[in-house]
Amino acid sequence: MEVNIFSIRDKKKLQTSTAILQSAKRLFTHNGYEQTTMEQIAEDAIVSIGTLYNYYASKGDILVAIMAEHAIESLNRGHDLLTAKPEDPVKALSEMVARYTEVFLSLDSRLLGKSLSLALENPSTMGQRLFSIDLQMITQVQESIIQMQEQGHLSPSLHVQDIAYLLYSMGFMAILLSYAGVLPSLSTEEYITRQVDHIIKPWLAGEAKKG
Repeated sequence: MEVNIFSIRDKKKLQTSTAILQSAKRLFTHNGYEQTTMEQIAEDAIVSIGTLYNYYASKGDILVAIMAEHAIESLNRGHDLLTAKPEDPVKALSEMVARYTEVFLSLDSRLLGKSLSLALENPSTMGQRLFSIDLQMITQVQESIIQMQEQGHLSPSLHVQDIAYLLYSMGFMAILLSYAGVLPSLSTEEYITRQVDHIIKPWLAGEAKKG
């Protein structure tokens, strides 16, 4: 019986947190981050202001949680590729980075911009928290590269961490270029595939290199 009680409590907490984040995302998008108040978020989510502060101490905390939600969705999409054990490194890594960018492009550009602003203003707190989100996706890229090295598709001399950071940074640049509407006559996916090809092709091995 005790387990069921805790299970119900956990479910209620998750529902409340989800309602808060959905309301905040909607209000941030429609009204702007700066114009939205904690009181408005509480009212929209149908929770008391005290409950809201029990979950999130500030709008910045809420924005980080929204970014984390999108990161989880990105990781889930990347995990599907990882478990498929792909044989074409360029295609697989292009798709992985494209899935990351697709999720974040679904965000209002002002929210991404505000999260970057908060990270720069508070590098030791907000910056570290947002980087920890990025690091999860970078780690997944590293795992994919290692897997393809072990399968003989990528050269063992490839420096995994360097390439993973480079690929992730390129994906982030694709997001910024897409938001700005300045991709050179390419779709975001085409841009990513071209860049991944440039980065990965020198490190192809075995049958992948022949292909």
